[in-house]
Amino acid sequence: MAAKGDAQNPNDPGYLPLLQNGQPAGIAFEAACALIFEGLAQPNGYTEPLLHTFRSAAKQSLCGDSSALPSGAVAREEFAV
Repeated sequence: MAAKGDAQNPNDPGYLPLLQNGQPAGIAFEAACALIFEGLAQPNGYTEPLLHTFRSAAKQSLCGDSSALPSGAVAREEFAV
């Protein structure tokens, strides 16, 4: 599905690809995984806390903070294709 999303957004200058060289990459992919695997565990299915955490991490990453990925986030290597 990540490849499909990437293919649908080639002309969007603000879009950050979920895959790089066919492999999961970046905070956007991490956020998608968190929504999939942790979304059901959120109170009343409320996903805003997850989204807020990853939005903050993305902003930190854009500012050059290499430790931006939220603690406890799932490492993308676990989802290698």
